[in-house]
Amino acid sequence: MTAPSTDPIAGRFAAGAFVLLDKPRGPSSHQVTAWARNLLGVEVAGHAGTLDPNVSGLLWVGVGPALKLLPLVHRLPKWQGRRDSNPHSRFWRPMVYR
Repeated sequence: MTAPSTDPIAGRFAAGAFVLLDKPRGPSSHQVTAWARNLLGVEVAGHAGTLDPNVSGLLWVGVGPALKLLPLVHRLPKWQGRRDSNPHSRFWRPMVYR
């Protein structure tokens, strides 16, 4: 249980929001969601989908009442990116899958 925050931004998150986090390699999606919940000072948070611990990527986190909308995120097309074959390229090619 987290203590209520007096920060006005935290109050907005408690009213419901989606937070898009760049999950690093190492921690699980559950751990990153717990960290977000503690940092934002909210009691309820959950993630849409799971990224393996050894994978980095975009993690959708629903906070407060927005948590109920996370099933809608599952309907969005998913994609992974990969670098061009040129190791010096900064461009990513999306690979769409469902």
